[in-house]
Amino acid sequence: MNIRRAAVRGLSAPCLCAVLSAAVWTCAATAGPTEGGGGAGAPGTGEAGMLALMNEERARQGIAPLAWSGELARVAMSHAADMRIAGRASPRSRDGSTLEDRLVDSGIRIKAAAENVAQAGDVVTAHRGLMDSKGHRANILDPRFGHVGIGLVSDGTREGVYVVQNFAVILPELSDAGGEARVREAIRSAAGGGPGEIPALSERLRREVELLAAKDSIDVDHIHLDGGGWIGAWTGSEPGEVPRGARARLKGSGGFGLGCVFRKSGSYPLGTWWVILAVVNG
Repeated sequence: MNIRRAAVRGLSAPCLCAVLSAAVWTCAATAGPTEGGGGAGAPGTGEAGMLALMNEERARQGIAPLAWSGELARVAMSHAADMRIAGRASPRSRDGSTLEDRLVDSGIRIKAAAENVAQAGDVVTAHRGLMDSKGHRANILDPRFGHVGIGLVSDGTREGVYVVQNFAVILPELSDAGGEARVREAIRSAAGGGPGEIPALSERLRREVELLAAKDSIDVDHIHLDGGGWIGAWTGSEPGEVPRGARARLKGSGGFGLGCVFRKSGSYPLGTWWVILAVVNG
């Protein structure tokens, strides 16, 4: 995962750190859940206020509002509490873990994410400081992100807070069978309703795709088809997105088999869809 980091520190602005990547992350830390819940479930008063400020900024730019995510908020709150113990705002936890590590541990299925962290006198000051920083502002106004979780934790002074904002593109929770159904639908659409699926071949490929994910590889050179044909494998965040080259092989073929699973690997610590497709000669 390609991650760019931006940090801003100064006496007149809050201490800020931003993490941006193909997946974008945002974290906000405070002294624990504020009135109304916070962290998990519905946002507390402070978190709701910060969410409103961010959505006002997005509305001015014609960008859809961010929806609250209790799952992201739990990750944000945990890191905010860790920053308070450490006595500093940082994208790294005391144990050295990063936003990616924290998201992996959370089990949330995410396509992209970003994180902003800050320490400031209050929520409004933190928001202004984040918006005055190019990297943090980009996270807040990124139209890709549809969800955010915020964590606010008191820094031990009367009004100061640690802030963590976690932004993400959250993937739908599909079962392996559900993902496979989407691939099957896309295949049939690309082939104009045919060819037919070969059940025995699909059963074989379900085992093969598990092996590919375990090996963290889409190399299918070891797989052979009786009677000849084509075999391809790919990964992606959307199981129904079938590559153009694979779609072209389907028309006029004698049938197909497929396997599809959502698995984590060394290359995809947050998980991705692994798909294998075999097209038999007509």
